[in-house]
Amino acid sequence: MRTPYPFALLVTVMLVTLLLAAAACSGTDEGLNEGSCAPGEALQCTCGSSTGFSTCLPSGLKGPCDCSSDAKFGGRNSDGVGSGDAGAADATAGETTGTDDTAAADTTTLDTGSVADTGLVDTGADDDVATADTNPAVDTNTGTDTTTATDTATSPDTAVAPDTGATADTNDQAPPSIACKDNGVKLCGGHGNKGGAKTLYRCKGGLLLYRETCKSECVWMPPGLDDRCTGGLKVPASLVTVLDVKPYVEGSCQSATYSGWPHKAKKCSYSAGGISTTVTVANPSPAVVAAWIVDAMQLVKRLAALEGTSQAHYEQGLAAMAKAVLYQSSRIFPLSGGILENMGSGWVNYPFEKGVTQGCSSGCYCRINSLHRTEYCAYRAFLKAETYSACMARVGSSGLTQAWGDQCLGNHKKAWTRDYNEHFRAKAYKADKVVKAKCPKSTSCSPAQVLAAVKSALGV
Repeated sequence: MRTPYPFALLVTVMLVTLLLAAAACSGTDEGLNEGSCAPGEALQCTCGSSTGFSTCLPSGLKGPCDCSSDAKFGGRNSDGVGSGDAGAADATAGETTGTDDTAAADTTTLDTGSVADTGLVDTGADDDVATADTNPAVDTNTGTDTTTATDTATSPDTAVAPDTGATADTNDQAPPSIACKDNGVKLCGGHGNKGGAKTLYRCKGGLLLYRETCKSECVWMPPGLDDRCTGGLKVPASLVTVLDVKPYVEGSCQSATYSGWPHKAKKCSYSAGGISTTVTVANPSPAVVAAWIVDAMQLVKRLAALEGTSQAHYEQGLAAMAKAVLYQSSRIFPLSGGILENMGSGWVNYPFEKGVTQGCSSGCYCRINSLHRTEYCAYRAFLKAETYSACMARVGSSGLTQAWGDQCLGNHKKAWTRDYNEHFRAKAYKADKVVKAKCPKSTSCSPAQVLAAVKSALGV
C-alpha cells in the first residue's frame, strides 16, 4: 500500500514557495504602508534584488510595489527640472533634469504693472540718483515665467548670489526672467527693466543676465552706451594735469555756506583790473572734473574708439574739453557773488547766482561748462525724458528764471559727489553731432582728423 506523504509533502512545498515569492514581490523598502506620504507621490521600493516603485494612495499610505520589468523610479517629483541655472541638474540627491513640456511656474513674484523707462534724466531739483522718465513701460513681463522651470522639490531659484567684488563676473548668470530690449548692452537694474537698482546686468536674448553688484551706484548711461558701476572710469593723469590750474577767484578764501548747497563752499575776495569783489564758490577739484569729461566724452564715439588704439589722440581729445571748461569758467562755480571778466572792452564785475549770471537775457549760461539752456533741452529730448518744447517751457526761454537757476544749481549739487555730470554729457552730445558730420563712418577719418573735428566742435 502506497503512502500519501510524498504527494502531501510536494503540495506543501509548492504552497510555501508561492508564499515566499509573493512576499518578495510585495516590497518592503522605505517601510511600505508605514507612515504617511503625499497622495500621488512616487516612492522607491524593492522587488527582491531589483527596484520598483510605489504610488502614494489617497489615504496617505504607500501603495503596493510595482515590480514589473518596465517600472523605473526616477526620484521624487521627477518631472521637475534642475535649479534653473542653464538647465543644470538639481543638486538634491536622486533628482534628474526632466523635460516636462509644461514649465513650472517661477515662484519669484514679478510686478505685473507697467514700469516707466527711467532714462538718464537729471531735473537738477534734488540730489536723487536719477529721476524717472515719463516714457511708457518697456517691460511687458508678467508674473509667470515660462522660460525656465522651477524644481518644486527644492527652494525656488530667486536670484543668483551677487558678486561682492567690484570687478565684473565674466560668467553671465540669469536672475528670474527679467525682460530687456537692448541686446548686448549692459544695463543697470531699473534702467528700463525690473532688476535691482545697484546691480549691473547684460541684456542677452531679451533677458537680463547678472554681471556684478555695484559697491555704490550703478550709473545709467545715455542710449547706445553700456551702463556701468561708478568708479570704473579710466581717467588719464594727463587730463587731471591740464585741469590742475588754480581758479583766479581763490585769492583770500574762508569756509562758507549757501542756502540749498549741502557740500563744501568758500567765500573768496580777489581783485582784477583795479576792481575788487567777493564771491562764494563751490569749485570742483581737477580730478572730479576729469572724471566728468571721461564719462561724457564716451558720447563722442569716434573719439572714444581711439582709446587704447591711438591713446595720444584720445587723451588730446579729452584735453580739448578740459581746455574749453577752463576757457569758459576757469573751473569756477559761483554760488553767489561777483565774477570779474574782461570780454575785450575792459574788466566788468558780473553778479552771479546759482551758477548763472544775474540780469542775463538770452544766454544765461550755466557754469562750469557754460551750458546754454537750448543745449540742455536738446539733450533732454535725445534722452526722451521730455520734448524740447516742453523743456524750454519749463526752464524759460530767456532770463535767469527760477527753474533755470534751480536746474543749474541742482545739477552741480548732484554731480559734486559723482563721476558723471549731465551738463557735460549734454555738451558732448552736441559735439558728437559735429564730429559725425565730419567723420560719418568709423573709417572716414584718421585719428588726427577725429581730433581736429573734436577741437572744432568744442571751439578750442
